[in-house]
Amino acid sequence: MDSSVAKPKSDRQYWTVQDIIDKMSSSKVVVFSKGTREDPRCGFSAKAFDELAGISDDVEIVNVYEDKSIIAALRTVTGRKALPIVVIDGKVVSCSDDLPKMLKSGSLRAQVEKIYSSN
Repeated sequence: MDSSVAKPKSDRQYWTVQDIIDKMSSSKVVVFSKGTREDPRCGFSAKAFDELAGISDDVEIVNVYEDKSIIAALRTVTGRKALPIVVIDGKVVSCSDDLPKMLKSGSLRAQVEKIYSSN
């Protein structure tokens, strides 16, 4: 892995519901995933990373394996259990349940491109 492109692990010790809400509202696009771009830990996360590659370096990735509190807080906020969870402009637009349809139709890429082209 090229360490020059890897984002450092979060200094956060414990994620609360408010932390998840803050992350979702402060980021144009955030992917709560199993693993990282460099080391995806599930096929759906890898597919999401591939689809979003090259659109913007500002897509934020939160590796749920960084801390076990992330998953519990994320489920409380989103009501979703399946990962990855893709949030665009503060709204959950996809999880692994509907990700294959969004990838096939191109709608995930289109939504992300739209949010980054609007500014």
